[in-house]
Amino acid sequence: MKAVEGRKREPPPDQITVPLGLKFSFFTAALLIVFTVTIGQVFSRVAVASIDERINSEGRQIAETVATTIDRVFWVRPSKDGEVSNETWKATRAEAERFWNSSLEALVAKSDDIRRIIIVDDLDALDQNEIVSSGLGDEDIHLSDERVIYEGSDYRVREYGATSAGRTERIRRFDVPIQGDRIQGKPGASVFLSASKIDEAKAAFSSRITWTTIIAVVAGIVLSFLIARGITSPLRTLMRDIGAVSQGDLDHHTERHSRDEIGSLAETFDTMTVNLKVAREKALAQRILEHELDIATEIQTALLPGRIPQIEGYEMFAHYISAREVGGDYYDFIKIDSNHLGIVVADVAGKGIPGSMVMTMARSLIRFASLRNPSPADTLRKVNRALSRDMRRGMFVTAVYMVLDPRENIVRVSNAGHNPLLHYRARSGKVEEINPRGIALGFDKGPVFDSTLDEITVKLEPGDRIVAYTDGVVEALNAKGEEFGEERLERFVRESAHADSKRLVHNLIAALEKHQEGTEQSDDITITTFRLKADTSQESSQA
Repeated sequence: MKAVEGRKREPPPDQITVPLGLKFSFFTAALLIVFTVTIGQVFSRVAVASIDERINSEGRQIAETVATTIDRVFWVRPSKDGEVSNETWKATRAEAERFWNSSLEALVAKSDDIRRIIIVDDLDALDQNEIVSSGLGDEDIHLSDERVIYEGSDYRVREYGATSAGRTERIRRFDVPIQGDRIQGKPGASVFLSASKIDEAKAAFSSRITWTTIIAVVAGIVLSFLIARGITSPLRTLMRDIGAVSQGDLDHHTERHSRDEIGSLAETFDTMTVNLKVAREKALAQRILEHELDIATEIQTALLPGRIPQIEGYEMFAHYISAREVGGDYYDFIKIDSNHLGIVVADVAGKGIPGSMVMTMARSLIRFASLRNPSPADTLRKVNRALSRDMRRGMFVTAVYMVLDPRENIVRVSNAGHNPLLHYRARSGKVEEINPRGIALGFDKGPVFDSTLDEITVKLEPGDRIVAYTDGVVEALNAKGEEFGEERLERFVRESAHADSKRLVHNLIAALEKHQEGTEQSDDITITTFRLKADTSQESSQA
């Protein structure tokens, strides 16, 4: 039989828009940019602060040097009673001005940072009290945008935007007072230093940071791409393997290319593929088995009687419920001759296909041996001799075989190790067991079976009922593990004996289902019953 294969699926569309390696490269580059810019900003601030501190230190040192070097007598005017006249003091001071002007001009000329050094009578009125000015030739410096950086009693620092000779730059002014006991006013020294180095340092660091960031980003992208390629290469291989398996190639083998998590995933996927192949083979085998079981079920159903015999003065019914697709129970109605009807109920030791095959063999042998043979014992002896030769060890069949003679209202019964018949006697209202001696078919090839098998004859009276069943009825379990039991079955038969056979069987099945409380059926259930109808007057009074 050709197995039904699963529908081949089309490959799933490629939904990858951004490869994982590219994502990793972008992420690494972004981290490098943030890290580089952050480190650059930190170093830039440190460097700018260092330059700023150096300018402040240099400017203060120059101003203090000038303030302490100059002769303080120039700010002490002579008194009326003094030895030096005012004219002499002015002449001496003018000479000092020329000396300091020349000296400070030379100092400014030697420095790239000093823009001007001024000695003034009043630090608060710089332009009106200038004594010595140096630097920038004869051009004036125009100051604007004053900003106080430091204000103290010993010195002060201010910053301006300075314009001179058409050039604008930042100027930092350092004022140091000239102090003495007899000094009048607020003389002091002012030093003007260029603060443009701060801007130059910032620009230089900004340029360095920019180039460093660009180099770091390029290097980061290249390096991260190489790293990502090394990481994602096994992953891409695994994706190709998964694609091959998803198309149904369960023979595809996935190799482990690394000792990391991806390698472990590849090994796990390969194991999963092997297990999936085994599972698919099992599923195919299961579908084949299910198909064969369906065929066996159809065959077994076809072997059961297609209709219940209609005999004048009798009404009968039978029902079979398999615990699996194919069961081991069997019942049959066999027309032996024009005056006798054979009724058999059997149970094979085993279920499924083996039990079904044995049941089929037993059915054929019973039908053949019962032909024109009204003796149930002789029929079962012939069946046992033929069946026991082909029975596998441990297999056997229990059967109760009845031959009904409706003319005489008698039943001849033989029992090959089966459950006893139940005989309801309408006259007494009691249920009796009919259980002649016998062992199961297939246990023995002849002598023991033949010697132990008995045959008895039961006389039926109007209203009497016979019930044959398999052990699936009395052994039906509920959730507590309790069996339905023979006592409960006998009570049910006694209470329902006057109902028609079909209703009795259906009510018995309902009682079994109620007892089971949803518990799964563990064994096949077969029930066959017939009743000799009572007189019409008796039927009416019993109803």
